[in-house]
Amino acid sequence: DADDAVNFTNNFRELVQRAIELKPEEDSQVILDLKQDLDQAYEQCCGLPGDTSEMKVALRKLIDVVMRAVWRGAESDPAAQTKLREEELARETHFELLEHALIADLLRPDSPIPSNELAATLLSETEPAVAAAISLFDPDQLTLICQDAQKLLATLPEVSPWRESAMARYAQIERHRIALTGRPLGAR
Repeated sequence: DADDAVNFTNNFRELVQRAIELKPEEDSQVILDLKQDLDQAYEQCCGLPGDTSEMKVALRKLIDVVMRAVWRGAESDPAAQTKLREEELARETHFELLEHALIADLLRPDSPIPSNELAATLLSETEPAVAAAISLFDPDQLTLICQDAQKLLATLPEVSPWRESAMARYAQIERHRIALTGRPLGAR
C-alpha cells in the first residue's frame, strides 16, 4: 500500500504538470491522452488506503478542465457531442462504482484479490459493495462465483458469526445471476 501511495503521488504530480503545460490550442490527441491518464489516476486513487477524498476532488477538477478543452474541440460536431455526453455519463457511473474499495481492487490489473478468493471476498463484503461488484461480471462468471460460494458456505460452521451475512451475500449474488440467466443454479 505504501508503494502504491508513493507511485500514485509521483504520477499525480506529473499529471498536474502536464495539465499546467497544456497550450490553448493543444493537439487533440495530447488532450485525450491526458484525460485517459487522469481517469486511470482516479481509479488508482480509489484503491489507495486512507482518506483520499481531497485527491479525488483534485482529480475531478483536472478532469473537468481537460473535458472543457475536449468540449471546445467538439463544439461544431453534434455526433462528437453526443459521444461526449455518453462518455461523461459512463465516467460518472464508473466513479460511483469506484467509491467501493472492492471495485477499485477488482479493476486493478494487479488485483490483490486472486480469482480463487473472489467468492470468499464477495461473501465477506457489504451489501452495497456486492451490488456494485456483481455488475462487473457476466452470467457465466457469476455462475462460477455462486458455485464457489456454495462450496465455501458448506464448510462454514453453523455457529459462525459470519454465516448469516455470508448467506445473505450469496442470496444477493444468486438473485442477480438468476435475473440475468432466468434459471437457478444447477438448472439446465
